Amino acid sequence: ILLIITSWTDYFHTRNLSFLVRNFKLYPNKRDVKAADLGSGDGRLVIALAKDGLEAHGLEINPFLVWYSRRKIKKAGLTNAFIQRADYLKENLSEYDVIVLFGVFYMMDRLEQKLKRELKPGALVISNYFFFPHWKPIACEDKVFVYRLNST
Repeated sequence: ILLIITSWTDYFHTRNLSFLVRNFKLYPNKRDVKAADLGSGDGRLVIALAKDGLEAHGLEINPFLVWYSRRKIKKAGLTNAFIQRADYLKENLSEYDVIVLFGVFYMMDRLEQKLKRELKPGALVISNYFFFPHWKPIACEDKVFVYRLNST
């Protein structure tokens, strides 16, 4: 399971994510993987994940960014990308295999506990720039940290 959370997607390099996913073979059967971008911003990671074959969901609280992301997804003709207006801290994330995020240092401890409670064993969490205080990453490159639940 891979979880990707981003709050400021302008600072997250999509090519780094694709590089990590391909090189570490984080999800062998993409059709069965459900990914979430927490704080999905303009939707660029959701679109990248969907183009890579995953069912990709963005959770974004800003209504303008939700509208804008949905517009970009429709324009791209993607049927496996979805944007939901939601506060990811209040959502149950247990349905996701992959989480991607760009957190902020002061929220990482609280988010770590939430993910530990809600995600399935084997889930993957990818965090850009900020690391989780109690988990050991299975991979790290250019300040992108990859974690697998139950190996942290």
